[in-house]
Amino acid sequence: MGERTGQDPWAADKAAVKQSLGYTESGNDYGITNPWGYMGKYQFGRDRLSDLGYGGVSNADFIGDEGLQERTMDASLAAMDREIASRGLDKYEGTTVGGVPVNRRALYAMMHLGGAGGTNKFLLQSVKVKRLRTSRQTCKTP
Repeated sequence: MGERTGQDPWAADKAAVKQSLGYTESGNDYGITNPWGYMGKYQFGRDRLSDLGYGGVSNADFIGDEGLQERTMDASLAAMDREIASRGLDKYEGTTVGGVPVNRRALYAMMHLGGAGGTNKFLLQSVKVKRLRTSRQTCKTP
């Protein structure tokens, strides 16, 4: 959070990601459940709900409460900010990794779909591949 203003410096990115994910995940349908059990506008699963402290909420209550779904997404984005900071993923912002331009919105989307571990793995693997390609280009064979 911004220290002087008390405002979240990533608020615009979070709003954009919420708009985009809501549309792509469910067509902005709060009442949908997919065949794999992911629920609501942002398609949360039981494990993620538990991770965010909503494990005691029934599927029916979650599906039926638009405000709860929005609060859950806000909590998820706040948790992502903590993961980005603790894993040092912000160092990739402003770069292109594996052909993907990395900014805060991209990190949020990757983490929503693949978790913090999956995002970290993608970023690290892509950097290793780039380093390998670079070292092969600099090593000339006779």
